Amino acid sequence: MRDEDRDPGTENFINSLPLLQTKIYKFMRYKYEVLTNDGENYEVESIDPLIAKMASKEFSITEDEAADLYIATGNQIHKFHMERLHN
Repeated sequence: MRDEDRDPGTENFINSLPLLQTKIYKFMRYKYEVLTNDGENYEVESIDPLIAKMASKEFSITEDEAADLYIATGNQIHKFHMERLHN
């Protein structure tokens, strides 16, 4: 997905998170988009570990930390969307 096609409110929320969390999340999101052709070719067994490994090397964290951070950020984004819907 091109940056100009992203929801500005969601992007502002992501950018309000701690800087390292934002950088890691956006790095992994980009890798998912590229490697899965925007989700069309997503195979959890091969893609998830690969992207966690890439983030691990890029940011000097463990693969588990990368995966956990990506999931936790996704949950925070979901909560943001739910709150925005009900307000």
